[in-house]
Amino acid sequence: MPEFAGILILGALGVGEAAAVAPIAIFGITTGLSAASIVGGAVLLGGSIGLQLLTAKKPNAGVAQAVGPGPALPPPDAGNQPLQQAIASRIVGYGTVRLAGAYVLFEAQTGISYDVIAFHHGPIAAIRGYYLHDDAVTLDGSGFVVALPDGRYGTSQIKIKTRLGATPETAYSEITTPLSTIWTSAHRGDGLASLAMICAAAATPSDFANTYPRGLPLPSVVADCTPIYDPRLDVSLGGTQSQGDSTTWAVSSNPVLQVIDFLTNSDRGFGFDWDELIAPSLSALMAQADLCDDLVARNDGSHEPRYASNGSFPLDSDPADVVSSIVDTCDGWISQNGDGSLVMTVGVYAGPTVTLTSAHIRGCALQYGVGEEEEINELTIDYTEPALDYKTTPAQPWDNQAAIDSRGRTLSQRLALPWVMSFTQARRLAKRRDARNNAPLRGTLTTTLYGLRALGERWIAIQASDLPDLEDLVIEVQGITIDLLNAACQIKFVSVDPATIDAWDPASEEGTGPTIPAKLVSPAAPVPANLSHFVISNFVYLTFDDPGIPLFFQAGYRVSGGGAYTIGPNLASYNAGPGRLEVIMMSPGPGTWDFELRSVTPGGATSAFCSPITFTLTV
Repeated sequence: MPEFAGILILGALGVGEAAAVAPIAIFGITTGLSAASIVGGAVLLGGSIGLQLLTAKKPNAGVAQAVGPGPALPPPDAGNQPLQQAIASRIVGYGTVRLAGAYVLFEAQTGISYDVIAFHHGPIAAIRGYYLHDDAVTLDGSGFVVALPDGRYGTSQIKIKTRLGATPETAYSEITTPLSTIWTSAHRGDGLASLAMICAAAATPSDFANTYPRGLPLPSVVADCTPIYDPRLDVSLGGTQSQGDSTTWAVSSNPVLQVIDFLTNSDRGFGFDWDELIAPSLSALMAQADLCDDLVARNDGSHEPRYASNGSFPLDSDPADVVSSIVDTCDGWISQNGDGSLVMTVGVYAGPTVTLTSAHIRGCALQYGVGEEEEINELTIDYTEPALDYKTTPAQPWDNQAAIDSRGRTLSQRLALPWVMSFTQARRLAKRRDARNNAPLRGTLTTTLYGLRALGERWIAIQASDLPDLEDLVIEVQGITIDLLNAACQIKFVSVDPATIDAWDPASEEGTGPTIPAKLVSPAAPVPANLSHFVISNFVYLTFDDPGIPLFFQAGYRVSGGGAYTIGPNLASYNAGPGRLEVIMMSPGPGTWDFELRSVTPGGATSAFCSPITFTLTV
């Protein structure tokens, strides 16, 4: 990714040749805000502002302002069904994600369908599960889908094979053999994780209704996606990973590691230089990664990582939206140090290391509370729920009841957290967002150039005894504007209460998780029981136990002891006494016959045949 640099003409400040001045990297941007402006005619000196410009979060395009800012990536549900597009976007995932991808082969021959779907750019670590439509399915040892209880997907009818995206990859012999004229061993899909699905033809229409009740299955997978480098596990520290060998990396849901990977990887991200952006601040970044991995108690007695990030994005997405999606999962804050290295802090308060006093403050503009036109006292939360097949679902809203009571009405804003897969994590993030929305004090401080010390600092202490409202105050930096011409800095801020910012009580604040409804799985068509018969004239009456549900029935018959059964049409049933039904069919003629019976659902699914009975007909 190219760097954007400029030359600051410092003559007006009495500074000598620009080339003799040490580089200054000016960043001061926090996620959720537009890029900090450089005013007073100043232009950056020797620093990179590419990161600043490209990671500035923007509101969703086409979304009403009342909805609130959020990344414009496709929702997680969009990855649940494969697409048929001539040119499809490649997808990259971090953590564990459900993916479907796009068809690269969609053919049928002699009643058998052959599909290949590319679902991930770059290698993945593993596949955790499989879906056909929204049915979670399992595979046997040969790759055949195991039939569901109602017979859906049949027995050895659908075969699925996968590739994890190696380079070079291996072609699917299950495809190349029958389709050798159009799909050869050269069709490997190097560097693309993919899935091949072969669906066998159904022998009869009723078999088709049993096996493919929704038509051709739409496959997707739950995958452990992109392996990324974790410096805490480097071989130099006794671990198993090497930065120069991606085969040693592992999948991680840690948002700090994901941001680092995206910013430094040239294939799927920005491609910034590791030695310039990451190495100088590596220890601080890994401390933030540790905070994300710390376990937080849940109300049910279990624990979860404080912050986890799992999501995917098309490669043609706005990079700012990718960074925003990850940072949103950890209440993250991104800036740069004076040397241009990355600063990232997550939502865990740390006491300020920089203090501004009255001597440093030239002026201030303060806002107390929030005006009604800006107030938000309820956050409606949506996140991704794995138990609901990785679909977006609402969490219990976060209500600031005191603010609602004070205002007399609810003022809502959506908090979209598509890369969060835990309602408890979503609720914790909502509390932190609410505290920021309803901070009692916010505004702008104008300081001397001493304010440059705030670059890379999220929290700053204010000790201004001559300004009572700024005495013993802690603020969170929301953006810094630097005016070198006037030797001043402007710091946008919101106030912070260190005593409550990290407070969390699972019993009273976690809320209630979503209701996970049981999936409706139609029971298999029941096999008729206790088959018997009687004959009137040239009609055969087959009687059996009443299964208690509306069904049709099919009778099969053959000459006793040999040959295939002839299967008759659907037959309606009639009452044959308490707990018994009967169907009526024409006699097949004189002789000794074997008869069997099966049930047929209104949708056409059939049961197995019952044990046959044998009897002799005279007409």
